[in-house]
Amino acid sequence: MICQNCGNRLSKSDKVCPGCGASDIKNNKKGVHRHRKAAIICSIAAAIILAVAVILYINLKGKNDNPEEEIEEALNIFLEACQNKDIEKAIDVLHPDEYPYRQYVISNADECFQEVEELFGSDLSDVRYVSSDRKDADKLKNILYFLNGFDIEEVRSVVVLIDENRQDTIRIAAYKYHGKWYILPVDYKVYFRIFDAAAAREIRTALVDAMDNKDVYDVMHDLSSEEVFEFNDGLQGLPQVAIDEIMQNLGNKVPEINYIDNGACGFAFSLNEDMEFEVYICTESNPTAWEITPDTAPEYKY
Repeated sequence: MICQNCGNRLSKSDKVCPGCGASDIKNNKKGVHRHRKAAIICSIAAAIILAVAVILYINLKGKNDNPEEEIEEALNIFLEACQNKDIEKAIDVLHPDEYPYRQYVISNADECFQEVEELFGSDLSDVRYVSSDRKDADKLKNILYFLNGFDIEEVRSVVVLIDENRQDTIRIAAYKYHGKWYILPVDYKVYFRIFDAAAAREIRTALVDAMDNKDVYDVMHDLSSEEVFEFNDGLQGLPQVAIDEIMQNLGNKVPEINYIDNGACGFAFSLNEDMEFEVYICTESNPTAWEITPDTAPEYKY
């Protein structure tokens, strides 16, 4: 038994609680029963809440594991809004409230609708969702972080049919933020050039920093200004001390080329007579196809 007054445990022979001195202990059994009953009720309530939570989680997880319908619905909402020139409805599936340039898009609705027509064609009623997958997912996530300035939960490449007669398709992007899917109505591959140009500048920084090492400076000073060194070949032809320093500055990993559709296959560099580095994005036939530094070549501008 337990004392109703202080909670002290009692023996069957106790007539007075040794803990608090209470003498009315004859109803303790009822108190115990009340505590047990309350505990049982709480346990049942907790079990019900847990069961409901598990069911909701399973349903939500199942929904999130199959985003096709949500992406298609978001695309259809966007296309209908563009057909009706309804920028308020379109922006709801374009950008979340946190997007820093949301108001700018709304203020420049006509320009937005024009870009959509240039991408999909003038008759948006012919545009159809085909499928979505995780092709280029990591690259797309970097692009969207670059554009939006905030982390997203998931990103997908979306295949869209823009001409049923010719079966022409393009790939745009869709991303999920706070459980909702948004559409990025841009042929996202054009953004790959941004990362290639940025990577070329990163390489140039690594080269310049390597020259702070006197041993590297001395061996690089003796290089011919007409020689071009390609990263695709592991910087073969350079003295090892220079290779080690340059690669260390790059974290021992050369940035990969993204926009291969433009013919790009890798990075290269040369050192001119003024001891200035020139970095290139090269093609298989021309290692100096596009000079990225100090100014991006017109052929590779985005």
